[in-house]
Amino acid sequence: MNNEVTEVFNEESHSKITVTTLLGALKKYVIIIAMVAILAAALAGAYVQIFTETSYASSADFFVGNVSTNSQTVDNSSLSAAAGVADACVLAIHDDVLVGSIVDKHDLVSKLALSTRDDAKAYVRGAISAGKSGEDATRFTVYVSTMNEEHTLIIMSALLDSLRDEMISLYIPTDFDTNFNLSIEPRQEEAYVYSVRDSAIAAAVVGGAVAFVIAYLICFFIYINDTKVYDDATIKAHFSAPVIGIIPEWNADGKEGSSSRSRKRSIIAGDKRDYKGKLLSSSTPFGVTEAFNTLRTNLCYSTAAEKCPVFAVTSDFSGAGKSVISANIAASLAMLGKKTLLVECDLRRPELREVFEVESGSGLSELLTGAAKSMDEVITAVGFENLDVVLSGRIPPNPSELLGSEKMAEFIAKSRESYDIIIVDTPPAYEVSDVGVIAGLLTGVVMVARSHYSDVNAIAASEDLISGVNGRIVGYVVNDVDYKSGSGYRKGKYGYRGYRKYARYYYSSYSTDKNGKKE
Repeated sequence: MNNEVTEVFNEESHSKITVTTLLGALKKYVIIIAMVAILAAALAGAYVQIFTETSYASSADFFVGNVSTNSQTVDNSSLSAAAGVADACVLAIHDDVLVGSIVDKHDLVSKLALSTRDDAKAYVRGAISAGKSGEDATRFTVYVSTMNEEHTLIIMSALLDSLRDEMISLYIPTDFDTNFNLSIEPRQEEAYVYSVRDSAIAAAVVGGAVAFVIAYLICFFIYINDTKVYDDATIKAHFSAPVIGIIPEWNADGKEGSSSRSRKRSIIAGDKRDYKGKLLSSSTPFGVTEAFNTLRTNLCYSTAAEKCPVFAVTSDFSGAGKSVISANIAASLAMLGKKTLLVECDLRRPELREVFEVESGSGLSELLTGAAKSMDEVITAVGFENLDVVLSGRIPPNPSELLGSEKMAEFIAKSRESYDIIIVDTPPAYEVSDVGVIAGLLTGVVMVARSHYSDVNAIAASEDLISGVNGRIVGYVVNDVDYKSGSGYRKGKYGYRGYRKYARYYYSSYSTDKNGKKE
């Protein structure tokens, strides 16, 4: 089922390419795209400047006249004949007889310092070209281009001197009406030469523009196929449930800031995780404390009228930080004075013992199997006033069956009589189905997504699984967001970073220890 959901989600995502998507790709990769464009522009400009040579060109216009012998007027037929002559001249510009005649008449073999007549003919033929500005034009232009300024001048001078006579003798007498006086006249008497060199600036502009487009297309393809969660904007763009919490990066040393890449790689690899300093206390960064306070408030208001709501905390993949989120939600609620029960229903890979730094003992699995006779036997003291914790206990061979048993339902029902709120830490919804098994016992589910780690498609599949058993996602928590990136909630002066100036008042007037008491 997860694969089917993923395929459908991908199809829907690709069919909704909007202006926002286009701009989102540009915004995300603007630095990379700009660097590629600048580098390409520099290379293109340098290549033209270093490796291209200056060429020398010359051009001359020739006008074909076709005036009647009986009058000085020009009619349509004469214009048509003149245009035909111009066409013939353009086509004949490389004619072997014409080129040979010009080479011989002007002794271009010696003037161009070439060895043979054939070399001179080939050189001239390669240097000259001709064209017309339009089909009915009676004017054609001859161009000469070589890498030698003197050679360009010599060839163009020869053409100005003899092209008229050679064209008339070769092409006009037999092809056109003899009632017309035909002439081919150059519009200038002397040749002029100008240098031609590719512009390094123009090459840089073109190279930069082409590189920009190519880099953007590549980045856009990566962007629309990137299914990682980066911040709250990613969640809002794909899911309807609200974002109820954004937790900044929180290092194990208790300082808010960027985590190392090696730590993130260890999460992906499934290495043993370090939970030291991950519980709310007086040493917790102010921004992190405020983030959990906001999460606590949003969670309470999501079901304000219900007596003792039961919230499961889950994620798409293992490593998103759901156990730390669960523990700190429970601790924050306890600090608020609510009698809170935290139940570890992750019977496959329990982590709360490491988070709270307590010894393991009897837990939920013992209670559900009957090895423990009462709830008092499985409650673990974790040092927070108003907070009771039931750890997972011994890992059983049949976790789903235990969680779906009548004893589990009885345990939750009885606990709701004694507590104000219950937080349930469950396994990742995308990896196992345990959260679906207990969905009927829950008020709602909190989905934890870790920045640069969780997958949008996996979250969509998890949400589909939960809704398929009539569960409800009450909100999303985006965990481990880099506050230095300036994205999401940290933009503007009212972000958590803007609250830091109030931190000294907070710690002086409401500094608490692990037990939720003032120090």
